[in-house]
Amino acid sequence: MKEGTPSPDAGDLVSARKRIRQLEDELAIVKAASALYDRMAVVPPKGNQQSSTGSSSRASPPGGPASPRA
Repeated sequence: MKEGTPSPDAGDLVSARKRIRQLEDELAIVKAASALYDRMAVVPPKGNQQSSTGSSSRASPPGGPASPRA
């Protein structure tokens, strides 16, 4: 086969390269999102009532601990 002559697989190669480029773009987006989440502060799940000292870490509700309900 001469150089520059399209082969029967040329279309498949073009499709494969296009898909590879698309996947690389998607991977770059996922890596950027992952880096963003890594920089965010970690918030403990609700219900976790122990702090590192073992005391309760729950905050009082607005209006104080024994606010009357209307």
